[in-house]
Amino acid sequence: MKTVRYFDGRTYEWVGLSRQPNIISKVKRTLGQFTPARWDKDEWYPLLGPWRFIQVLSLCIVFMVVELNTFFLKFCLWIPPRNPLIVYRLVLWWLIAIPTIREYNTYLQDRKPFKKVGSFCWLSLAICIVELLICIKFGHGLFPKSMPSWLITLWTAVALLLVIFLLVWTYKIYRTMIRKRL
Repeated sequence: MKTVRYFDGRTYEWVGLSRQPNIISKVKRTLGQFTPARWDKDEWYPLLGPWRFIQVLSLCIVFMVVELNTFFLKFCLWIPPRNPLIVYRLVLWWLIAIPTIREYNTYLQDRKPFKKVGSFCWLSLAICIVELLICIKFGHGLFPKSMPSWLITLWTAVALLLVIFLLVWTYKIYRTMIRKRL
C-alpha cells in the first residue's frame, strides 16, 4: 500500500454487482461503467499570452470552418439535406471531435519543450482541409456576384487590428521580462 500511495494510486473496492446492497447502488455502478474514469476540467486560458490566444483562436477557426462546410454541403452543393451522408458526416465529426479536443487541450497544457499534437488532431485538420477544398472546387462560380468591397475592407481592418493587438501584447510581455532581468 505504501507503493500505491507513493505513486498517487487509488485503492479500489472490488465488489461485484450482485453484492451491491440495494438497487440504487446497482444502477449507479452500471451507469458508472459508461462514464470516464475521472472528470477533468478543460482550462483553455486564452488570455495567458499572445501565443496561447492564437492557439485557441485557431481551434475556434477550425470549428467555424467545419460548421461552414456543413452548411455549404447541405444547402449549396448537390447533396440534399435529407441525404444520410450528411448525418453520417456529422456523427463522424462528433466521434472524432471528442478525442481531438482532449488531445489539443493536453497539447496546450503540456509543459515539455518538445510537444506533439495527437493523431486525432491531425486527422481532424486533414478532413477539415479536404472538405474545404471540395467546397472551394465545386462551389466556384456558384455565386456570380463577388464579395462587396466594403466587406473585404472590414475584414482586412479586423485582421490588421488583431495583428496590431497581438504585437502590442507581445511587446508588453517582452518589456516586463527585460525589466525583471535588470
